[in-house]
Amino acid sequence: MNTAVAFIAAPLAVAFLLPLLGSRSSWGSRAAALLTLLALAAVGLLMLLRPAFPQVVVIGGWRAPFGISLYVDALSVMLVVLFDLLALFALWFQHQHGQEKPVSFDVLVLVLSAAAAGAVFTQDLFNLFVFLEITTVAALALSAPQTGSPRGVIRYWLFGSVASASMLLGIAILYSGAGTLNLVELGSRWSHLTPPVQWLSGVMILLGFLVKMEIVPFHVWAPSTYRAAPSSVGLLLSGVVTGLAAFSAWKFFALVLRGGASLPPVSGVFSFSQALFGLGALTLILGALAMLAEKDAKKLLAFSTISQMGLVLMAIALGNPRAVRAVFFLIFAHALGKSLLFFVTGLVVSRRRNSEWRSWHGLGAASPSLVWFWFLGTATIIGLPLFPGFWGKLTFIGGALEMGLWGRVGVMLLILATVCESVALLRVGHALWEREGEPSPRDEVPSPRVSGRLSYWAGALALSAAILWMGLWPAVFSRAFVTAQQAYAGDGTPSVVRTSTDAFAQRSGHHSRREGRMTHRQGRISHRDGNVPARHANVSQGR
Repeated sequence: MNTAVAFIAAPLAVAFLLPLLGSRSSWGSRAAALLTLLALAAVGLLMLLRPAFPQVVVIGGWRAPFGISLYVDALSVMLVVLFDLLALFALWFQHQHGQEKPVSFDVLVLVLSAAAAGAVFTQDLFNLFVFLEITTVAALALSAPQTGSPRGVIRYWLFGSVASASMLLGIAILYSGAGTLNLVELGSRWSHLTPPVQWLSGVMILLGFLVKMEIVPFHVWAPSTYRAAPSSVGLLLSGVVTGLAAFSAWKFFALVLRGGASLPPVSGVFSFSQALFGLGALTLILGALAMLAEKDAKKLLAFSTISQMGLVLMAIALGNPRAVRAVFFLIFAHALGKSLLFFVTGLVVSRRRNSEWRSWHGLGAASPSLVWFWFLGTATIIGLPLFPGFWGKLTFIGGALEMGLWGRVGVMLLILATVCESVALLRVGHALWEREGEPSPRDEVPSPRVSGRLSYWAGALALSAAILWMGLWPAVFSRAFVTAQQAYAGDGTPSVVRTSTDAFAQRSGHHSRREGRMTHRQGRISHRDGNVPARHANVSQGR
């Protein structure tokens, strides 16, 4: 079995086996889930230390346009490792500080992890849809409250159903015109489709991505869902589900829509990319303003996620090389910073049983680590210098200033949104730090249990270390981001189009199942013309 396939198959296999260990949560099932995620993260880190990218896994050996392939590069492996680690910390934290859950909680987290890996790697549009739907179903089940009103989850289900129907109908229309669902093939055939097919399929598929990214006006399900769900689930929704949707939207936008350039203008004034940019700008500023009026910490973090996803959509719409690298920086910075904020929120809520941040006064006096971790997460989100968010926003500004007036307007809106977000998040940190009388033993956080302290410190310190590493040594990540941006644009060696196309092997009656390695010829023509330079790629047939 290829390593990339293992990121999908292993969590699914363990998820199906866990119910056999008992109908209730047990140490055996818990340990199996945690060790699976830890092992996958370790395998991913080993792949990054000994890179052999890009790798293209051809499932079953079927050639295009019917074949399914997984494209594995440094960026995709980094994303999968990030998602697995976030799932690991969320699962561990939930068992120690959150509501007690049955074995199904472990199963759902593993299924979500497997689907996230599949969506990151796949180069097939229908497979991408299926994996995204699996993550949505798993997130819905994880978000369902044990007590209280299920209104938020019902909204999530309704909007998710509309998004699923829209994407599926768009995929059907696109397949009827193009005759393939391979993202690379779709990109090469897109210009041959009729304008109605282009518009209907492109808009309907993007609509599904916008709902999953919590873009205004499709965001209304998010605040109440985050409020009702455990903080560990909020971590998964914000760090994994929305980040995965953003990456998937960028992949479709880059490979199929060619950065929006292949769609006709919305009107005589606005292009399709500019319309998306405006929608992202509206989401950015409205989400930041809503944070100022929010008194519930979980809903405040939900509006912060909405605002951040608006910025990511703006970067996707810009489409130039700097903006694309900003997309990657922002996804990673948001996942790390917001996960750390949810860690602190979950710990406080588990102690106070109240998510109203105004009631948190004095907790920082008894447990200073809460304040430090909150400010570290805040610095990452708002983009203080030498933090990951800073590099993402700086790269975005560089890309936006290349695009003329509307890019400069976007920069001004970003500055305004950053000020609003800073005020909202720093108010919570100040409430944690501010004393109201002498601290009492009741305020001490974390839990006195050794296992509880271990899960808190292990998760918070690991996230803090990742934040500092990415902030102080961004070149380690930037190299992978530049390579991925050039590969998807067809401007570098290797190229997604060439390596994916050449990877499809002619299926014979008795083809070999053994993994093989092939060396491909060089090319010299650009992605825009349909032929892309590529020096070599590792190709294997999936079992």
